[in-house]
Amino acid sequence: EQRDNAQAAVRVMGIDGASAREAAEQLGSTEGAVRVAFHRSLKRLTAMAKDKF
Repeated sequence: EQRDNAQAAVRVMGIDGASAREAAEQLGSTEGAVRVAFHRSLKRLTAMAKDKF
């Protein structure tokens, strides 16, 4: 479930361009939880990209 939340945060904030507040409202979560999930996901994606390139 945590990974699903992280993916949703990346989709809503990173792709759709929503603010953390807007994403939290859409996802039924808190603003802080969405921000944390988003930044942790970006960190993981960055590490994966560095391994591939």
